[in-house]
Amino acid sequence: MPEGPFMNLKMTILYFLIAGVLFSSGCTEELTTNEIQSRLIQANSGMSSYTINMEMNTNMITGVSGEPVVIKYDITTNGDIDRANKEMALKGTVKSEIAGMTPQMNTETYLVDGYLYTKNQDAWIKMEFEDDTWARQDKIGELTELIDSGSIERMDEESFGGNSYYVIKINPDLRKVAEDALKQQSQSMPVSQSINIEDIVKEYSSTIWLNKKTFVIEKSRTEIKIVVADEDMDTTATKSMEITSVIELSISNINEPVNIVLPPEAQDAIDLADMGKAAISAFS
Repeated sequence: MPEGPFMNLKMTILYFLIAGVLFSSGCTEELTTNEIQSRLIQANSGMSSYTINMEMNTNMITGVSGEPVVIKYDITTNGDIDRANKEMALKGTVKSEIAGMTPQMNTETYLVDGYLYTKNQDAWIKMEFEDDTWARQDKIGELTELIDSGSIERMDEESFGGNSYYVIKINPDLRKVAEDALKQQSQSMPVSQSINIEDIVKEYSSTIWLNKKTFVIEKSRTEIKIVVADEDMDTTATKSMEITSVIELSISNINEPVNIVLPPEAQDAIDLADMGKAAISAFS
């Protein structure tokens, strides 16, 4: 008789242990690679805001008028991106090395009310921005489009900062990679319109760290090498060009409230459109 209550207690405990194991197994069901890709595209496409920290190291080898030129530059950028309102506030530095000179400048950029404001030395200039301008600045949007254009591979998972992460290798459409690279290098890379642009991407590797709970990208590292031959350049002044870049991003303050405020000194920024009109009038 005394064993009855204890037996019931044991059975009750055993029941809850089994239920707990079954529940735990159901919650940790392994996702397929396609499911992870679908969820990360959805989560990152719906991200409303974030803070970005970016480091980009680039080596460029080219020829100008027959002489080889090596240019190195390191760019650091940090600031807030408001995707919901297409606004941003970014600050950073650009360190260059060319012909023995090592110029350095601080950068400050705002995107507010449809205008891109940039501080050039002590002067502010502004210009109307287009969708391409926004796409170049929204790095999460850029990564999401690359992921959507191709496939992904799962690597070994990692844990840091109290979170667990899927480590994902991106295998995008190389044409999309080339198009994005040409947009970034539009002024320094005058490429002929007749070439197959995906052929200029000689090496590409991109890895993202995906929060396992939220499926948002919190970190990425991209390495890319682009080579444009002499015959593919759209100018005779510049010869072949080789560009190697390493880009590292870290993302924080995801979906947190953002208040982008234009500095008072930028209110009187010079409009590039007005400068262009003045130049035309001066020479007409």
